Amino acid sequence: MSPVVVAFVVCMLVACYRIMRIGSRERGVAHGPGTIPILGNLHQVPTTFPHLRFTEWAREYGEIYSLKFGSGTVIVLSSARAIKEVLDIQSMDTSDRPPNLYFDMVTDGWGIFLCRYSNKWRQLRKAAQTLLASSTVKKYIPIQEAEATQLQFDMLLAPENFFDHVYRFSASVILSVTYGKRAPRSETPTAKAFAEINSRWSEFIAPRGTPPTDLQPLLRWIPDRLDPWASESGFFMANVIRDRPSHELTEEQMSMLAGSLYEAGSHTTATYLHGLVLLLATHPDVQAKAFAELDDVVGETRSPTYEDTEGLPYLRALLQEAHRFRVLEPLSIPHRATRDLHYKGHLIPEGATLFGNIHLFDAPEEFNPDRYLLTPHGTRPGVEDGDLRSTLVFGIGRRICPGMHLASASTILAAMKFIWAFQFSPAVDPATGKEVPLDPRAACDGLAVGVPRFACDIRCRSPAKAQIVRRTFQVDAAPTLSAFEYNLAKADKDWLDSVRVLPEEVMC
Repeated sequence: MSPVVVAFVVCMLVACYRIMRIGSRERGVAHGPGTIPILGNLHQVPTTFPHLRFTEWAREYGEIYSLKFGSGTVIVLSSARAIKEVLDIQSMDTSDRPPNLYFDMVTDGWGIFLCRYSNKWRQLRKAAQTLLASSTVKKYIPIQEAEATQLQFDMLLAPENFFDHVYRFSASVILSVTYGKRAPRSETPTAKAFAEINSRWSEFIAPRGTPPTDLQPLLRWIPDRLDPWASESGFFMANVIRDRPSHELTEEQMSMLAGSLYEAGSHTTATYLHGLVLLLATHPDVQAKAFAELDDVVGETRSPTYEDTEGLPYLRALLQEAHRFRVLEPLSIPHRATRDLHYKGHLIPEGATLFGNIHLFDAPEEFNPDRYLLTPHGTRPGVEDGDLRSTLVFGIGRRICPGMHLASASTILAAMKFIWAFQFSPAVDPATGKEVPLDPRAACDGLAVGVPRFACDIRCRSPAKAQIVRRTFQVDAAPTLSAFEYNLAKADKDWLDSVRVLPEEVMC
C-alpha cells in the first residue's frame, strides 16, 4: 500500500473519530443522560416546554448535570446553592449570554436582556439601572396606581374581556413610564402596533422560532407621533436623553433599550396577572383569605392604594406563591461561562451554556401561599434557605432584571385592586349549566411560559364596591391619567369622554 493511501486512510479515520466524538462529554463535567454521536442529547429535549424534561433529569442526576447539544455543552443548575455559587458569586465569569446569530443580526447586539457581557451591555445597564432604581421608580407609582384603577373599571364594564384588559394595563404602564403617553384602550393604535411587534419579536427569539427575513429591530417600528425626543417631562426616555453624556448611547441604541424594557415589562406583567386570575378562579379558599385580609385592612369605603401594601402579608405571600407555582421563565434566560470554572469538583468548561432550574419546596405541585407566611422563601421551617433570593424570578447575578422594582409595583397594585373588587370563578357552560374545568397549570409555550385564553366568571363583590370602582376611575384617577393623554386617536378621545361622564349614582 502506497504511503499516500496510508496517509489518506489515517486522515479519514481521524476525521471519522473526531466527528463521532461530537456530542460526547468533556472529561470532568457533571454526568447526565446518555448521549449519541453528533447530536449528543438534542434528540431527548422536547421542542416545547423543555423545562419539564430538565426537571425530570434534575431529580435523577442532582443539583448539577450536563447535556450535550452537538458540540456545545449545557450545564443545568438545579439548587439554590449551585445557582448562587455559579451565577451569583462567580458572576464575573458567568454573566455572558450564549451567542444568538439572529438576535445580533436584528439588534446589532443592543438588546439589554440578550446582549453579550460587554461594553455594550455595560452602557445599556448603566442607563437602565440609574433610571429604574428602587428609589427612582417611586415617582412612577401614581401612574401605575391610576392604570390599575382603570383595570378595575374595565373589568367592571366588560369582565368577559379581562384578558385584553390586563394586556392593556401592562402595555399602558410601560408606554406611560417610557414615553409619557398611555393607551386608554386595547384598540389604541399605538398599543396595537407595539403588541403586534412584540408578539412577532417574541416568536423570533424563542428557542424554536424561525425569523422572518423582513423583520426589523423592534424600536424602528415606533410611530413618529410618539415623538419622545422633543419632550422634557420626567418619563424614562426623556431622562435617558438628558443623561446621554454619561452613557453615550446613540438614538438607535436608546430606542433598542426602550424596546427591550417594553418587551420585557408588558409581556411578563400581563402573563403573570393572567396566571394569577387563573389561580384565584381555581382556588376559592385562597381567594377567601385574600378577601378577608383586604376587607379588614382596606374596608368597604375606598379602593386599596400602594400604601396598603405593608399591611397585607397574605396578599404578598399569595403573589410570591403565584410566582413560584407558575414560573414565567422556568429555566431563566441562559448564561454563558467565559472561562473554565468548577463547582463541587465538576468542570464547567469555557463557553458552556448555563441554565438555572429550581424545585426546592415541600409539595411543589400544591398552591399554598401560607408557605411564605411560615418562612421568607417558602421553604419548610428549619430548612437552611440562606442561598435563596426573593428576587430569583427576576434573574441572577449581574443579569438581574433592572425593571424588577417597576414590575413588582405594577403587579401588586393590579392584584390588590382586582381582588378587593371582584370574585373569580370558573365560567359556567350555558348548555350544561356546569362549570367549565380549569387547569391551574395550563400553559402555552414561549420564551416566557404564558397562559392560554380561558373563560372566567368575574363578578363585583358588592354594589358599593362597584360604585367605588367607578368613582375612583372617573374622579380620583382622571387627573393623573389625563397628563399622559395627548395626541390621542379620535376613537380614544370619544371613549374617554363617554366613560368619564359621571352617572347620577356616582355624583350623589
